[in-house]
Amino acid sequence: ELDTVSTVASAALPKAGGTMTGNINIIQSTSGTGSSAVKQLIYNEGAGDAALHLALSGSIDWYMGADNTDNALKLGQASWDSSPYLSITTAGNVGIGETSPAKPLHITGSSPAIRLEHTNDNGYAEIYTSAQSALIFDADPGNTDNGTPIVFKVDGSEKIRINDTSYVDMVGANQVRLSLGSTGT
Repeated sequence: ELDTVSTVASAALPKAGGTMTGNINIIQSTSGTGSSAVKQLIYNEGAGDAALHLALSGSIDWYMGADNTDNALKLGQASWDSSPYLSITTAGNVGIGETSPAKPLHITGSSPAIRLEHTNDNGYAEIYTSAQSALIFDADPGNTDNGTPIVFKVDGSEKIRINDTSYVDMVGANQVRLSLGSTGT
């Protein structure tokens, strides 16, 4: 049940890089519950994008919309549809700095990284890549906790531990300790 339908001509609607084509319809509804309780729906009848422009006085403008070239939901600033900060495809893939995410989480940037921080505020760990595509696991890069290891588990059991003392412990029935000192032994 729709309570109010408003149609606005495209000539009155600026878009980053031009104007939107077709009519934009703003629909308000006060009925329904859950996912059917849409309070406002904005859609474009033409070939353009359906987007929201969020502007704060004296601040940076944000855009969020559905890009009709790839049907992805995008969030960004002036070039929100071509260079979004966040993209979600119809397949459910999420891109951060990536317009066409190929995996469930796809991060693109000059220093792509994932930071994992515990609520105890003592330290954090990072997983990132270098310009040469090396995969880097960095436990406590700020050195706020002493003796932070990197631990690998299989089926809930610890199998390998890399200690801050240059030892690699292989845990299990046949425990082994490798010393990786500066002499290479």
